[in-house]
Amino acid sequence: MATSALSTTLSDNGALVERHWQELNLRRRTYTFLGLALLAVALSGSLWFANATNAGKFFDRLPYFFDFVGDLVPARRC
Repeated sequence: MATSALSTTLSDNGALVERHWQELNLRRRTYTFLGLALLAVALSGSLWFANATNAGKFFDRLPYFFDFVGDLVPARRC
């Protein structure tokens, strides 16, 4: 069976780089989670506001949203 001549231990500089990379990776994941949570709060708040202030009730009219897009497409003439 062949064995590798490479050592799995890192030098002091390599261990420092690895530790910094792990810290940056944790920070990136934390900021991603916080950003997604903030986006979800903003989206739910805006939908709540739209539903509360819209006389036609936003969620009741949501299925008809794409009817407007259908009116923009020109009729096909055959």
